[in-house]
Amino acid sequence: MTYRKSILISTAVLAVLLGILAAGTLDYKISVAMVNKSSVFGKIFRNIGELPAVFGMFLGVVILYGARRRDVMWKNILSSVTAIPFMLLFSYSVFFMPVRYIYEHAEGGIPTTVKYIIYVLTLVLFIAAVIIINRQKPEKVREYRKAGLVLLILVFTELVLVNIVKILWARPRMRSIQSIGQFKYWYQINGPSVNEELKSFPSGHVANAFTILAYSLFIPKNKPAMKKWFIAFALLWGTLVAVSRIVIGAHFFSDVVAAGYITTLLFYLIRNKFAD
Repeated sequence: MTYRKSILISTAVLAVLLGILAAGTLDYKISVAMVNKSSVFGKIFRNIGELPAVFGMFLGVVILYGARRRDVMWKNILSSVTAIPFMLLFSYSVFFMPVRYIYEHAEGGIPTTVKYIIYVLTLVLFIAAVIIINRQKPEKVREYRKAGLVLLILVFTELVLVNIVKILWARPRMRSIQSIGQFKYWYQINGPSVNEELKSFPSGHVANAFTILAYSLFIPKNKPAMKKWFIAFALLWGTLVAVSRIVIGAHFFSDVVAAGYITTLLFYLIRNKFAD
């Protein structure tokens, strides 16, 4: 199936699904029926669900850094000066993101000892990445440059798009409403607002989770079976994160459906533009 047919079919399915959810209060009823705020499953995926996007930014920059022109001094220096701060930032984000959710409501925030552990792990990951990538031949790394670029563009694009929609839609999160009378349909634009409790549509966690699809580009083309299995795993990961966001009371069913579609669509569009 071509990517165009895939996009058309997925768009049609999304339109039908959101159309059904727009009728009556089915969206609300499905979501409320799934809620279990004390769910361990929900808390685990709240903490780790966004890692594909965070690590993806780190991996993408590392690959572009490794593919730099090392034989031309000024290009080597410029690439290094540009890439290294981002590598440090994204290395830090890989460990900070899960921890910040764990201590989100803790008095005093993240403990000092945990912060130091994050700093140490950040340096370990950063140094390991620099050593490993610099031991690779540039021409070998350049084989994955387009994949790294797609990964970076995908994460950046979905982050910007999803957060703009969140602000404009200003949909109340499930956990912040007390009755169906406060429920807002997915198609209602209530904003703009920067209030975190009015950023339900679409789900940022789910949009970030589905960026794992771009990792499939690192699998060699001569291993189609492996790629199919990985894509199946990626879709499963995104689905588990989506379910967890409803279970924990952070989003409605329509929020996660829309978010998954946004990232999947962007992946196919960006991949076709840069990688194929």
